[in-house]
Amino acid sequence: MHSQPPGATRRRSNAFVLLRFNLARALIRLDEPVAAIDALRESLRHGGTTMEPARQADIHANLGNALVQLGRFDEARVECAETRRFDPRLADWNESLLHLCTATSR
Repeated sequence: MHSQPPGATRRRSNAFVLLRFNLARALIRLDEPVAAIDALRESLRHGGTTMEPARQADIHANLGNALVQLGRFDEARVECAETRRFDPRLADWNESLLHLCTATSR
């Protein structure tokens, strides 16, 4: 039986999270927010609590942006709050974007 080196499973998990995150960012740019949301939520599920706070903040911020694209502002606010837990500076920028989008949609 072949044993894995220490940390191999975690590296694969981190690689999967990064792959899904990058896919989601590309999907957002291609105006495919629904698919991006699925990829971002999958990366949050897969990364669990072992993800670095900065990565979690990035994922929540991008999830909020995709939700804004769909006009799902209440859900986007929840993601802004999650972003704030991990990186308050990034959350401030995201909340400003959300306020701008909410104001222009009325």
